[in-house]
Order: sequence, then structure tokens, then C-alpha cells
Amino acid sequence: MENLKFIKRIVLATTFTVGSGLTIAGGMGIFVGHERFLYAILMIAGIIFLVIGWLVIPGIFRRLE
Repeated sequence: MENLKFIKRIVLATTFTVGSGLTIAGGMGIFVGHERFLYAILMIAGIIFLVIGWLVIPGIFRRLE
């Protein structure tokens, strides 16, 4: 049980970090205006990571407990 809480924290922190990083990188790339399509893909991937972190992962860990 203690290990599950630790793993949950690591997974959620990693998901939010990756999602935030991709969203910020995509937003800055679009702002600069270089290869906007590729940066838009980064931004969308970051938003998907954040949604997964908020909605999907907590449900998975609730089932494991």
C-alpha cells in the first residue's frame, strides 16, 4: 500500500511535468512563429498528457487500491 502511494505520486508528477513542458514548448514555438504546425502538435500532446493526468490515471489507481 505504501509503495502504491509512492508510485502514484511519481506517475502523476511525471505526467503533469511532461504535459506542462510540452504545452509550454508548443505555446512558445507558436508564439515565435517557426514551424507552427509542429509546435501545435506539441501543444496538443501536452494538453492530452494533462487530461490523462487529471482524469485517467487517478481512476486507474482507485481500482488498484
